[in-house]
Amino acid sequence: MTTTADSQALLVQLLDPSNRADPYPVYEQIRERGPLRMPEAHLTVFSSFADCDDVLRHPSSASDRTKSTMAQRAVADGGEERPVGPPGFLFLDPPDHTRLRKLVSKAFVPKVVKALEPDIAAMVDGLLDDVAPAGHFDVIADLAHPLPVAVICRLLGVPLEDEPKFSHASALLAQALDPFTTFTGNLPDGFDERMTAGLWLREYVHGLIDQRRTGPRDDLISGLIAAEEGGDQLTEDEIVATCNLLLIAGHETTVNLIANAILAMLRHPTQWTALAADRSRVSAVIEETMRYDPPVQLVGRIAGDDMTIGDVAGAGGPPACGGERSDWGMSQCPGATP
Repeated sequence: MTTTADSQALLVQLLDPSNRADPYPVYEQIRERGPLRMPEAHLTVFSSFADCDDVLRHPSSASDRTKSTMAQRAVADGGEERPVGPPGFLFLDPPDHTRLRKLVSKAFVPKVVKALEPDIAAMVDGLLDDVAPAGHFDVIADLAHPLPVAVICRLLGVPLEDEPKFSHASALLAQALDPFTTFTGNLPDGFDERMTAGLWLREYVHGLIDQRRTGPRDDLISGLIAAEEGGDQLTEDEIVATCNLLLIAGHETTVNLIANAILAMLRHPTQWTALAADRSRVSAVIEETMRYDPPVQLVGRIAGDDMTIGDVAGAGGPPACGGERSDWGMSQCPGATP
């Protein structure tokens, strides 16, 4: 029988930097123990393919964190429902998610991204040229980290002189994606600094929106302002939330994807040699990396209503998912097999 303390200790191992290079032995232990239940945190972690698939497809599985027990308690105690404004549409449920996604898709069309291809190629060449004289480089610090935020800045129309501060704020906010608070119940180090960075970023994007309203450009913010669907348009707060989502989710996942792909090929030199001999394999390498060692290792969902996943029941069942709404049904440890 796995106790709450055992479950928490196992999950906290995932946050240990020493396990980041190879978290799969920890995932194997999690799968062997079955669903990890933490009633005090209203949390259950699922790791089998069947359970994860059920969580993600269940009609009561929600992405909106205001539906969680913990969020509702905080509001009941006088806290704000959304203290930093509306979230990006990835953290909303239909019909809000559907409405925002339709509007954003009006602005974020393939031609917008394709138009950036020459700039992206030039950025990569420039980053590699900078490190070429040394004959070696750090993949994260010299390529994977600076590249995506520079691309996103171009996409949003952030002036070059503001990119360093923009990049710093992005790096701080991306750290919030680690489920430290969910697993431990404690706020992580640097939490206040992240909140300050988040507030600065929101105000900065508001300023960009004001500029684009008076002088539209060929960038994403101008497109989001102009996007219209059936007479509906994005509010300013919704544009800010979409830009924040792009920055945080887009930056962190791209950094991890580049890093994981390079690491996998260094561990399997024959694959590295094959790629060097045939550049047409690049797309396959990217797709396989997303399966083999994905940039997102955990996915959170909230039980918006009574649910039964495997032997974890709703009302009348274990308190982790029953009676009160569970804060998280954390699912999909990579390596889970059907």
